[in-house]
Amino acid sequence: MVAPLVSDVFPLPAGVAPIRDYDITTTCRTCEQKQSLGNPDGVVRSDTETIYNCKNGCGAILKVAEAEPFAGKGGYRLGDWTIRNPRDVM
Repeated sequence: MVAPLVSDVFPLPAGVAPIRDYDITTTCRTCEQKQSLGNPDGVVRSDTETIYNCKNGCGAILKVAEAEPFAGKGGYRLGDWTIRNPRDVM
């Protein structure tokens, strides 16, 4: 099993069009540039997490990882997964 994309873990009401990664933006904490998560070259997936990297090479801008009980600061738990390290997600 491969960890999901961020667009796969957002719950949506019935009848709402599916969200796609390129519809979601966040801001890199290092270079301060707002960017879409739809850059396929910047996504690294494994069994336990999906990492979205800054398009400028700064490092991870967002991670989708297996949820831990009592997820720490800076993350959102969505079912069995946690979105970590987002500065903002729109």
